Amino acid sequence: MKSSDAKNDAKIDSAIRKAHNCTLAMPSTDKDELVAPAASDATPSPVADAPLEPPPDRDDTPIDSPSIDIETGGASLVRVKANAQPRRRTSLWEGMIQLATPVLDEDSKAAELATRTTVMRRRVFLVAIGALAVVAVALGLALGLPSSGGGNGNASMGVSGGGVASADTSGSTGNTTGTPPTTTPSAEAAIVPPTTTVFTTTPLPTTTTPKPTTTRAPTTTPAPPPTQTLTFANHCSNAIYLYKVDQLLCSLLPGESCGTSLQQGEHTMFRHTQSAQATLFEVTLMAGKLWYDISIIPPGCGNGASWAACMVNSGQRPGFNVALGVVATKYNGNPAKGNCHSIACLADQCPDAYLYPYDDLKMKDCPDDEQFVMTYCP
Repeated sequence: MKSSDAKNDAKIDSAIRKAHNCTLAMPSTDKDELVAPAASDATPSPVADAPLEPPPDRDDTPIDSPSIDIETGGASLVRVKANAQPRRRTSLWEGMIQLATPVLDEDSKAAELATRTTVMRRRVFLVAIGALAVVAVALGLALGLPSSGGGNGNASMGVSGGGVASADTSGSTGNTTGTPPTTTPSAEAAIVPPTTTVFTTTPLPTTTTPKPTTTRAPTTTPAPPPTQTLTFANHCSNAIYLYKVDQLLCSLLPGESCGTSLQQGEHTMFRHTQSAQATLFEVTLMAGKLWYDISIIPPGCGNGASWAACMVNSGQRPGFNVALGVVATKYNGNPAKGNCHSIACLADQCPDAYLYPYDDLKMKDCPDDEQFVMTYCP
């Protein structure tokens, strides 16, 4: 038994040395060591993690192995290459970029470069054409301004008989009083290229200014004074001192008269003297009508409802001091013109005058163009 065990040990040692020599003869692997899978009670199995396709740096050359089985205590040895560069994994984003990026070969690059060159040449050509057009326009304007200006002034029209005849176009304005002198050009002016325009200087025409004639302003006829709306006449034997409210309007001697007009919206009254016991003529110009009345209400009447009540309230002081007549000169008695009538108050308690504050039936009205004549002592 001992001799057979010794032989087996010798065979095992020989197999290990051959395996070691084969390892030294192989190229470098991913790992420079033998990886022994974990031993198990089951039958040893080959490595299951081997890739389906061998990497490009892996050597697939078969290895001479010993013809005898090597007992490894139930484990098998796996040889892995060492010092191999690991394969770089590509991310999903990089793969999408590679798929989306077109692969340009040399021909496509050359075609793209030729296209860019053609576009650049076209742009340069267009810019050059534009610059030439601008220069041409500028030259045309520079040459056209002098020639166009000569058409409005005095220019030489041509050469005839060794001289240049000058034409004066300023006569069309109609402001000249004589023929301007003609300037004879020199001989050098006759030898002028056809493209050059020669201008002759013509003195400005003298304009005779006539002396201004003095025209008298037309004599204006003074406008007639405005027609008086109200005319007051004194037929009494004594003077009448006419007041407009508290302002003296005029003093009328027997037989004299004076007049006044009203403003739109004006409400006023006229009386003889400033006494409260006075016969009043009240008038209002409003809304296209003249409202008027005679009032002899006793002063201090208050809310008296009759002339007698007012006399009691006033202490028997009457509101009458002079007889007054009012004549409507245009629309008197015309029913189409409103309640327009002539009225008169010849004594105290006269029926045409206001006797107490609410005696409104005594109010009259005429169109606003009516003209009244108020006569004291008619």
